[in-house]
Amino acid sequence: MPIVSLFFAVFILAGGIVAGFGVRNIVHAYDSRSWPHTNGTVTYSEVERRSGSKRGSSYSPGIKYSYFIKGQQYEGDMVAYGMKSVSAGRGFAERFVKKYPRGKDIKVFYDPSVMSTSVLEPGLSKRSFILFAFGMSFMIFGICFATVAWLFK
Repeated sequence: MPIVSLFFAVFILAGGIVAGFGVRNIVHAYDSRSWPHTNGTVTYSEVERRSGSKRGSSYSPGIKYSYFIKGQQYEGDMVAYGMKSVSAGRGFAERFVKKYPRGKDIKVFYDPSVMSTSVLEPGLSKRSFILFAFGMSFMIFGICFATVAWLFK
């Protein structure tokens, strides 16, 4: 197998794996619309800075909360499906930190089959599709360039 084919196969395979995780994320986001809820409290709320890109820093909301179900305490850190993979401008992160300040009483939606899985904003949003779109982009790139390489060999 030529090195070029191997290169494109890695893109296609990696894209497929990432897209698969994205589908799982979308399904969980969709299912979360019907999850029961309980009361909880925000225990941590900070704008988290990530550096390392050429454009400078990116930011994400660091939100943690605790909640009780049947006397058992749980902790969560997911605001909405797709949020963990999002880094954006400082204003984006600040909006969520302002919405969920430390000490605030909140409504927590939890998966009744895995009660440690929870979210503050259930349902689908644009962010729910980010991982899927990223994976599909890699797959399409790999398929297109593999096809071009095959046609012109």
